[in-house]
Amino acid sequence: MDVHATDNLPVLRDYNTIINGVFSSFVALSRKIGGELPTMIDHVTCLFDAQQKFIQKALQSKKP
Repeated sequence: MDVHATDNLPVLRDYNTIINGVFSSFVALSRKIGGELPTMIDHVTCLFDAQQKFIQKALQSKKP
């Protein structure tokens, strides 16, 4: 299964909805507040990106 095929699966659609909705607002507000939050949000964003890639790889993998 290629990456584009997995993008249409419910689990990734739902995950992307979270990232593009609530999480995006959280990122914007954190950057606006400033202080140490922009540094923290960079780390959290990396974690969300890694989780998304993990889900994509898991969906592309065959069962052992």
